Amino acid sequence: MVLIALILWPFVHQQLTQAYLVSPWKLCGWAMYCVPSAQGFDVLDHEGHAVDLAKVDKNTHILLDRFARYHHALGLLVSPRKIAHAIVKVRPDYNAFIIRVDKYGFDDKSFLNVVHRVNYHCHVERNGEITMKSEIIKFD
Repeated sequence: MVLIALILWPFVHQQLTQAYLVSPWKLCGWAMYCVPSAQGFDVLDHEGHAVDLAKVDKNTHILLDRFARYHHALGLLVSPRKIAHAIVKVRPDYNAFIIRVDKYGFDDKSFLNVVHRVNYHCHVERNGEITMKSEIIKFD
């Protein structure tokens, strides 16, 4: 049984990596040495300007750090909903913003570039609820 799991896991892990942007470095992925492990993280206001994350409170920094680590490992399986609520708490004047996560990798033209970007479009409704839509952009 263990031998069957060891034989099948690389195929399952490859599908998780492609479908949900799970890091090949995590979940006992055997392709971990084939790709770099790098990620960028930004929050943009409704006009597309970067939000100064140095001005948020300590708890929000903890949430940001935790989300960055989990998103790096598990990709789209992790939701930034707690981050969105923390940003609205710190900036109640924001009714729309974007949480942007860039993953870096090698492409065929240069060394290290953004290979895909996930934009989480957040909108604060009148009742205070936050709706989110994710957009995946792959750079070829």
